[in-house]
Amino acid sequence: MQRDKLEEVIRARRNEMTLQLSDREWALLRQVRQRKRVGGDQDYQTLIHSRLVFEYRDQGESWFDVNPILLEAKALEAG
Repeated sequence: MQRDKLEEVIRARRNEMTLQLSDREWALLRQVRQRKRVGGDQDYQTLIHSRLVFEYRDQGESWFDVNPILLEAKALEAG
């Protein structure tokens, strides 16, 4: 029961997040997902500041990936 509620909340949040994304932002998210890097331009910085992309660190190494809430978004796979 609690798991169902959690999944419902995640789906609702994913829906909220995806409705506001442009085609350009989806393309950038797909690039981050594939490369695990973020470019220095303003578009990428916007993705980080809006929490669409997270920075991860492990033993001094950094990499980036798409917010886990968005990982099951169909638009992330398209393109």
